[in-house]
Amino acid sequence: MLNLIEDAWIPVIRRGQRESIRPDQITDRAVSRTDWPRADLNLACLELLIGLVYLARPPTGIDDWHDRKDDPPDLATALAPFAQAFELIDPDGPAFLQDYDMPDAASVPVSYLFLDNSGGAGERKNADLMVRRDRYEALELPLAAMALYALQAFAPAGGRGNRTSMRGGGPLVTLVKPEAPGLWDLVWANVPRGRPTDPAQAREALPWLRPTVTSENNRTVPPPSGDGLPVEAFFGMPRRIRLVEEGGCITAFRQRPNGTNYANWTHPLTPYYKQKGTDEWLPRHPRAGQFAWRDWPGVLLDAERADARRAGSLRAFWTERADTLTEARAIVGGWSMDNAKAVDFLWAEPPVMALDAAATETAETLVLVASEVARALKNAVRAVTDTDSGAVSLTAIEEDFWRRTEPGFRDALRALRSAGEGAAAPRRRATAAFLRELRGTALAQFDETALPLLDVAEVAEPGDKGGVRTTAQTIVRARRTLLGVFRSKRAKEHLEDLGLTADLQEEETV
Repeated sequence: MLNLIEDAWIPVIRRGQRESIRPDQITDRAVSRTDWPRADLNLACLELLIGLVYLARPPTGIDDWHDRKDDPPDLATALAPFAQAFELIDPDGPAFLQDYDMPDAASVPVSYLFLDNSGGAGERKNADLMVRRDRYEALELPLAAMALYALQAFAPAGGRGNRTSMRGGGPLVTLVKPEAPGLWDLVWANVPRGRPTDPAQAREALPWLRPTVTSENNRTVPPPSGDGLPVEAFFGMPRRIRLVEEGGCITAFRQRPNGTNYANWTHPLTPYYKQKGTDEWLPRHPRAGQFAWRDWPGVLLDAERADARRAGSLRAFWTERADTLTEARAIVGGWSMDNAKAVDFLWAEPPVMALDAAATETAETLVLVASEVARALKNAVRAVTDTDSGAVSLTAIEEDFWRRTEPGFRDALRALRSAGEGAAAPRRRATAAFLRELRGTALAQFDETALPLLDVAEVAEPGDKGGVRTTAQTIVRARRTLLGVFRSKRAKEHLEDLGLTADLQEEETV
């Protein structure tokens, strides 16, 4: 009924018009982007397309990647031998990303394919005010296929025995977005280096073609030994699902617990980190709200630390594929989850730059200093306002601080890059200038909040400590403390690493 290789099912924008194409048609330069009705499906579709190219025709080396960038491979021929494995509905055999051994499985509403569904517990408690239940009574086959892939790729906690994805619930996804506008350039920029999968080995590569390795008794599945990235990294199947088709639509799905529990897999499109005192690499997850420059270390910036590493897609692009390019953009996305509850969906397209090790280390230290300034700003505002009433939001003030200072941070990175490796003095001057900008922004935000309060501020009596009341003395004291933010112990330590004093002058010993 729908074959994901042979049929045109992916909605795209081509020459300004919405069309549906086969996966192999992404090499058409007129195709600019995917056009699903949800941002999370667009993100998942990019992952799927990258995975399909990696399955059938990945770049075998740097030269091959550069050759195929402008002369795309024949994907139709490369994907054709795998078509039989990509049937969405097959009553008598394997179906895409579905477990075919599903006797007596419970039926689940089709809306539960989406990560932001209301959930059974939310419906029982009538707590699904913001996420309307039964939004999707039935799904057309293409939409169901994409929702199924997104669930398997990003799966959150889903009740007892329902496994999270290979990267945990709601992983952070980072992709290189090159300057060229076409969909092919975006996909090809992120395909890992490897060797085409032998169609005769498809059963070993694609998990729905073989019996599910279930997770009863805490059984886990490690990545296979050997060189190279396993194709299953793009086609993980943690949930045991079988779609229910009626009248050409998907109206529900059957589900059983204890799907595959992937252990110690590394996905090439996600950054990883280590918790202090452990050796296990853990996938990063997005926080709710904006992707601010405080989040860049370990995601867009890479100081070659032992406890953090960028996604393989970004590392490979800058080490092998960027040529003389010094700046590009990234796509950073994913669901922010609170266990099984979707909190927020992130889609950002920040710049990513080619920086040497010294500049990257400086940039990461600037993030630490800025965090101290943001903390001091919130403390100053808290000292002069009643934040408990909700009239002033410290979270909103902090988010605004990161938003206002991001252009200056980008300029500082460009100045660090332009200074060149070994140019210590110009780098310190650029760093000091940006730090003064940080402090100025914090003071401006404080003044915007606090100075209007002078008209209603009380006068403190002699010996009166003021309590929680706003007085002119309180405002002046809080502003003076904020002005001296770089004199705190932690700020001084970071400034010392930058070769600067609390007065933002170069240290005499430097």
